Amino acid sequence: MSLAGVGLLTTALFVTHLAVQLPAGRGADRFGSQSVALFAIAAAVAGNAVLLVGGGFGVALLGRAIVGVGSGAAFVAGLDLVRAGGGGPALQGLYGGATMTGGGLALMIVPPLTDATSWRAPYWTAAALAAAAAIPTLAA
Repeated sequence: MSLAGVGLLTTALFVTHLAVQLPAGRGADRFGSQSVALFAIAAAVAGNAVLLVGGGFGVALLGRAIVGVGSGAAFVAGLDLVRAGGGGPALQGLYGGATMTGGGLALMIVPPLTDATSWRAPYWTAAALAAAAAIPTLAA
């Protein structure tokens, strides 16, 4: 895949991540942050499942966009759960900063993981981690 193709896949994720934040905030106000967080987890798992199916660049764009919906909604819902749990500005900042570590860790971990297994490894891992996030979300 070309670098331009990788850029489009990244753009698909971040554009939908951005676009869903305001609707997710409204959804959290109306339905509760926990409900939005569970929706976000489902979207992240579903988007990674689409990516695991493969089927070409268009399918990959769709999968990345679905993951972006999940990540954008999760960011907003998670921040609201931290606030509702009594987390002040420092904990909210820690949460926001921690959400950015995934990108850095991916740059460090994904290439060796992919070389050792297959191109599907990051998507299996992301889907499993998203599903595991349901445990603390349900406990919140």
